[in-house]
Amino acid sequence: MERSRAQLAKIKKMVYSYIAFGLCLKSEIVLPELMEGDGDCDVSIRFGRADLRGEVKANGSFFKATDDEIQFTRKDTGVITVRQGREIIVDPLPNADEASLRFSIINAAMASVLQHRGLLVFHASAVAIDGKAVIFMGSPGSGKSTIAAAMHTWGYSLLSDEIVAVQIAVQKEGNVPVVLSGLPHIRLLPQSARYLGQDPETMPRIRSDEDKRAYSARRGFYKKSIPLRRIYVLKKGSANGLESIPPQAAFLEMVNNYYTVGMLKAAGGPEHLRNCARIISTVPIKRLYRADALDHMPDLIDLVKRDLEK
Repeated sequence: MERSRAQLAKIKKMVYSYIAFGLCLKSEIVLPELMEGDGDCDVSIRFGRADLRGEVKANGSFFKATDDEIQFTRKDTGVITVRQGREIIVDPLPNADEASLRFSIINAAMASVLQHRGLLVFHASAVAIDGKAVIFMGSPGSGKSTIAAAMHTWGYSLLSDEIVAVQIAVQKEGNVPVVLSGLPHIRLLPQSARYLGQDPETMPRIRSDEDKRAYSARRGFYKKSIPLRRIYVLKKGSANGLESIPPQAAFLEMVNNYYTVGMLKAAGGPEHLRNCARIISTVPIKRLYRADALDHMPDLIDLVKRDLEK
């Protein structure tokens, strides 16, 4: 159900506490997609008026990124401003769609927060296998969320879906890419949900303007940050298969699958690109061909498992 700006303002005094990507979020907006948690506030999420200085109307298309601030608009939501990786300020449109508003906060806005904090942020999915992280990235529709949900259904733990954050941690053995525990829900099309034994009619829509549903991966959700072991770039093919990707092509894949490529022009972009190169030098990156039919999914997952055993 949609709420007016006045109705939204009535709940401003309530503050909810969540944990995501190792950060404690204090929010004036209910975000049921996140894990509840408490601690000292790292990021505040609040209502506030956006100053666009006449550059665009609130219902237009707009994106601006600097070293200290990222500001953008979203259809049916309004203006969202992220400041210094510590604040998310939401200026909703009258009668803003709540599902779309939450989607913008926990995805684009959180990606901006993480970028400002020096992390790499990819449009991807990540699961935990034997205490190490495996990332699936690829173009829209390539199946990265479907394979993550299938692996979760068959006993593996989800680390995050839609956005995956990677930190370069300095350890005794050198610079180690670490994947952070992020979002405990997966975006699935109805046909994928049905394949996994779910009833899409009982699953909440991610956004009102698309048909993807929210698959909860809270059961067995991996709550710790763990080293990155492998990156698979998904691509549809006539049969399941694997091939190595040369370093230059792997670098382009990482840039193309960055959550918002425009962010690389600000908020420490050059250092982020150097960190992409560091990942390539330490983590195997392979192209994972996926047969289109969902009944090939068990074989695809078995292919990944056998590759990780090498």
